[in-house]
Amino acid sequence: MKIIFVANTSWYLYNFRKPLIVELLNLGYKVYTISPEDSYTKKLINLGVLTNNISIARSGLSPIKDVSLLIRLVKLYANIKPDIIHHFTVKPVIYGSYASRSLKNSKIINSIPGLGIVFSGFPITRLLVIFLYRLAISKKHQIIFQNPDDLKKFLDFKIVTMEQSSLIMSSGVDTEYFRPNAIVKNRSQIKFGLMARLLWSKGISEFVKAGHLLHKINNNTEFIILGNPDKDSLDSVSYEWLNKINESYTYIHWREHVDDVKSFLNEIDVFVLPSYYPEGVPKSLIEAASMKLPIITTKTPGCKEVVADWVNGILVPAKDIKALSIAMQTMAYDEKRRFEMGVNSRNIAKTKFSIEKVNKKTRYLYFNKNIER
Repeated sequence: MKIIFVANTSWYLYNFRKPLIVELLNLGYKVYTISPEDSYTKKLINLGVLTNNISIARSGLSPIKDVSLLIRLVKLYANIKPDIIHHFTVKPVIYGSYASRSLKNSKIINSIPGLGIVFSGFPITRLLVIFLYRLAISKKHQIIFQNPDDLKKFLDFKIVTMEQSSLIMSSGVDTEYFRPNAIVKNRSQIKFGLMARLLWSKGISEFVKAGHLLHKINNNTEFIILGNPDKDSLDSVSYEWLNKINESYTYIHWREHVDDVKSFLNEIDVFVLPSYYPEGVPKSLIEAASMKLPIITTKTPGCKEVVADWVNGILVPAKDIKALSIAMQTMAYDEKRRFEMGVNSRNIAKTKFSIEKVNKKTRYLYFNKNIER
């Protein structure tokens, strides 16, 4: 059996879908990927994946480039003759779905891992993308949503039907790997950490400003940002701004992205993600939860699916710097609460977001019909 994974970066496929790909390979299936070549392409090849490198612009609408993408996908699908095609992210879902119309015997799965900035941008762009979704997605396709808010929007926009829709919360987390090491932390210095693709809409500025407010009243606090700017996004934080943070303050630090984030999560006391980006379910949140960390995040779709307010963390309104700072202050002064919330976080990660459960649901969808609503 042949299965194709299509995404707008090889980075996404390796970092978010590697366990699923490995499981399928171990079961004897041939796994192909279609994505732009990047530093993760070789890692996919090393897994045993048959890679196909094509250009997929992550943002913007270019008729020439988009038609070229459609033609390339039609040709690749015709050559490979897959049994299953799984599309991820906006353009692969739209153009991949349309390209698959010529296939009679392939099952098409489309994952919507968050609506992205396009749904909160210019109305005319949003309307165009909705039109393209409607044009591309067939009632025969199965659609996976990561949170109920996104599912509701697609139903309201009449892009999908309930019968073809499934809810699989997140891409999953390896709870055995992401578990805290038995080290004693310096309790006199409370460390707040944020890791993300460094977009302004991830709440980077809000995190820094709230950190300033908290540090004025509690100088035993430290704030760490982990990640790199996204040069392909107009919403990207600049390297200049990040370097200035490091040069200007002793209690706020920026560190560049690392592939293995476990040591960073093991170092901090509280994980913070003040995102107002249209998330699916942020992988950083479920990794932090699995690492037994209390979490502060916003009441936005995707984020609020990971945190039960005042159970394993605190939910604050998006862009509310004062509320964010107060939540961080609460965590800083209450070690017992941090510990209890951390225990609850790990329980939530194991029961709702474990990679075993997520992959089991996804595999079931491949070979059956929709599984959960």
